[in-house]
Amino acid sequence: MNNNNSFLIELDGLELIQEDWWHLGAQHRWASPSIPSLRQLMRTVYENEHDIAGARARQARRDIIDRFSMDVVGRQIDARLQQILARLTTTTLLLPEPAAADAEAPARARPTRRMRQQRARTSTT
Repeated sequence: MNNNNSFLIELDGLELIQEDWWHLGAQHRWASPSIPSLRQLMRTVYENEHDIAGARARQARRDIIDRFSMDVVGRQIDARLQQILARLTTTTLLLPEPAAADAEAPARARPTRRMRQQRARTSTT
């Protein structure tokens, strides 16, 4: 939304929402529109002989088609996925090699074969 495709209302400020409302939780801020600004814009639309509202509506339609049509958004999604894929295929994961992982691993909780053999020898004697 911009001044070429909409009638933007000035704000008097932001008011704090005290309770949960729809998808907004408490402590979010809600825009408080300026009533004089709203009145002026409504008067401009009503009194304008040059159909300013129609011109902005047509521009809004063009902007939405140019920026948010399925083709445009689909190309944006495809481009982003291609970027992610390129990064995944060119980035090496920092995982240790399997042999190195075994050599650097801390002592195992499960007894090794040598430990089992030693236990077997000591339990028989």
